[in-house]
Amino acid sequence: MLEEYQLLVQPIHTAIAGRARYKIAGLWRCQSLKRYLELQLSAQPDIFQVRGSVDTGNLLVIFSPHLNHSQVAKTIQHLVHIYRQNLRLPPVPVGVNQCLLPLISASSLATILSLVTGIIYSQNWDELILLNIQKLHDPILDRVMLGTTLLGEPAILLALCWSLPQFGFFQAHPESAQLVTNATLSAIGLNIFLKYIFARERPLLWERLINVDYYSFPSGHAMVSIVTYGMIAYFLAQTYPHKKQEIFLFTFLLISAIGFSRLYLGVHWFTDVTAGYAFGLLLIAGFILMKGKFDQSQLLIGM
Repeated sequence: MLEEYQLLVQPIHTAIAGRARYKIAGLWRCQSLKRYLELQLSAQPDIFQVRGSVDTGNLLVIFSPHLNHSQVAKTIQHLVHIYRQNLRLPPVPVGVNQCLLPLISASSLATILSLVTGIIYSQNWDELILLNIQKLHDPILDRVMLGTTLLGEPAILLALCWSLPQFGFFQAHPESAQLVTNATLSAIGLNIFLKYIFARERPLLWERLINVDYYSFPSGHAMVSIVTYGMIAYFLAQTYPHKKQEIFLFTFLLISAIGFSRLYLGVHWFTDVTAGYAFGLLLIAGFILMKGKFDQSQLLIGM
């Protein structure tokens, strides 16, 4: 039976009885599978509505309260297996759809940021960038930046992680909240280790508005905030795909503002921040890959 069902059907939103959203391996960019599943599932007596999305690879199913989401998942697995047998397609590798695109995106961005970091450092542009940012200093903006930088404090990010199981999607999926917490703790630990290895001194170009200690490279605020907020955005975008663009845009603006606040306050070089983002993105990629492997084992056990 394990070999028969190679394709994955991963429940990603099951908090409401009689309604569930599934991540379907092979559905992404596949209109024929979408039409097939919608037609076949709609013919089932206890399934009332089916709506697939080839943009996200998700399938929304509304069904009778007499069924549970696991029973519906097994029905979908069976239908996808038949579909692929009829087309004589090879099995889709487990976890490909749910983690391949985020992995590629995170790794590509990390590579770009690493190249930017190397170029700026080699050209000695760090000081020039900070001196230009200093020209923006204003009493009102000072207060805004002091408030913004707090959103990237590791202690505040950990407090956010530990409170996640009390809210929305994470209340129904505590394992996802735990993964965000684990990723945040890993980012903090790795950042401390990297600071010790590189031992780069912080900039001293003007009188700082805040007191900081320890080393500069890479920026802990940039690294930990992109991991925490990035992982939260990843789960929310999977759960609310119709709001995916808004979720990622808000997250991008928030993380960028935190990184800029560190430059504005004069406590980090520009390359500290870009490197922090790069290391954080690699951590996100690693944890998404781990999640895909874990989901694979859990779903195969349940088949």
